[in-house]
Amino acid sequence: MMKKILKKTLKTIGINDLDYTLKKILKKPYYWTDYPMAVQIDTTNKCGPKHSGIICEYCFPQNEVLCGRDTHADMPMEWIEWIQKDMNQNMPRLLDGSWPPKQQICYFLNGDWQNESRSQTILSNHAKYLSWLPSQVFTCGTKPEEAWRFCNKNLDWVCVTLSANNAEVYKKVYHADKFNDVLKSMKFIDEHAFTNQRLETHFVITENNINGMSEWYKMIGKKFPRWRRVFSPLVKSETNLPSVKAMGNLTLEQQEKAICGVNGYQGFWDHTQTGYYQPCVLWSNAAITVHGDILQCCNWSDVAKWNYGNIAEYIKEGRSLKDYHHEKLANKQRNSLCRNCNLKHPMVKQRLSNIEVTAKVKR
Repeated sequence: MMKKILKKTLKTIGINDLDYTLKKILKKPYYWTDYPMAVQIDTTNKCGPKHSGIICEYCFPQNEVLCGRDTHADMPMEWIEWIQKDMNQNMPRLLDGSWPPKQQICYFLNGDWQNESRSQTILSNHAKYLSWLPSQVFTCGTKPEEAWRFCNKNLDWVCVTLSANNAEVYKKVYHADKFNDVLKSMKFIDEHAFTNQRLETHFVITENNINGMSEWYKMIGKKFPRWRRVFSPLVKSETNLPSVKAMGNLTLEQQEKAICGVNGYQGFWDHTQTGYYQPCVLWSNAAITVHGDILQCCNWSDVAKWNYGNIAEYIKEGRSLKDYHHEKLANKQRNSLCRNCNLKHPMVKQRLSNIEVTAKVKR
C-alpha cells in the first residue's frame, strides 16, 4: 500500500518509474544489461519430416537441414550442464512472481522436445542447478506416444504449437496430416500435467491460417480451458525466406491488429510497446544452437556471420554468458541484423545510447 502511495506521489512530479529513476541515478538504468534475461538452448534440433513428420511452412532451420546446409544433432550434455551452472552462478535473480516471468530458460530453439531422448536427465539437472528459474519447452505435439516427456514436476512451462483451426488448414501450414495427433498429445498433457505446470498453445500467423484465428481461439477454449492461448506473428528476417513466403503480403502491424481483433489481451506482441525499456522484445534473449553457436537473438539469420562465438570456446577460455551479453550490448547499432529487424522499438537509438558497458568486442 505504501509503495502505491509513493509511486502516485512521485508521478505528480514527473517520476513515472521509481525503479528506473533510482537505477539511472546509480548509472545503471537497465537491469537487463548485466546478463541475458532469457536463455534458449537447442538441446536437440531434431524435427522436420524425419523426426516429427511435418515441415512448418515458415520454418527456416528445418529447411536448412533439408537443403543440406545443416545437420540434425544433440547438444553435448556437458555443454547443457555448463550453461545451467553458468546461469546459476551469474544470472541475477529478478523474479517477482509475474507471468510470463521476466527470466527463464527455454530448452528449445528449433528442434522439438518430443524428440529429446535425454529430457529427464536435463530436467533433473535443472532442478539441481536452477530450481529457482522457470523452465520452458516447445513441441509441435505430433507424437502422442512421447507426450509423457512434458509431464515432469521440474518442467514449469509447456508450449504446444498448433497453428491451425482444422485438419485442412493444418495440411497447408505443416504439409502433413497430423492435426488429430496434436490434439491427442494435448489431451494427454492436459490430463497428466502437474499442478505447477503452465500449459500454452501457440498459433503462428501465416497467410494460410489468419482467417481461422477466431475459430481456433474458440476451439481451444472449449477443448482445453486450462490452456493459455497465444498468437505469435511472423517476423521478417533478411535470410529467412520460408518465413517471408509464409507471411505473403501480411505486415507485422496487420498481424498485431488481427490478434487484438480476436483477444485484445494477446496484443502484447505490439512491437512499439516493448517492456523493460529494451530496444526490442528479443534484445535480452540469448539463443544457443545445437552446435554451440551463440546468436544475437532467436530471430534466425546468417549464423556464420551473426554469432558471438561458440560454447566450446567459452568453456575452454573460462568465459561466461555474461561476457557474450556485454559484447552484444557494446556492438549496439553495428549489427545490421538489428538495424534491419522490424521488431525494433521506434525509440531504439535513444534506448541504446543510454547503455554504458565495458566489453571486449571481437568483431
